[in-house]
Amino acid sequence: MNNYFSKFFIFLLLNFSIYSIEERNLYPFYHIKSDSAMIELKNKYVELCRAETKRVFSTRNA
Repeated sequence: MNNYFSKFFIFLLLNFSIYSIEERNLYPFYHIKSDSAMIELKNKYVELCRAETKRVFSTRNA
């Protein structure tokens, strides 16, 4: 149970840190110059976050 909470806490921390960085326009991937590549990368990250959230809650409820 403790392992679950530590993983989920790290997952939330990553989400909040990425979004706060993004709001200040200080992208962690600053070497990517084009906006389309940045949008594509962000969309992939959001997909990964959703998949991980579904996985965590489905294994928790099972």
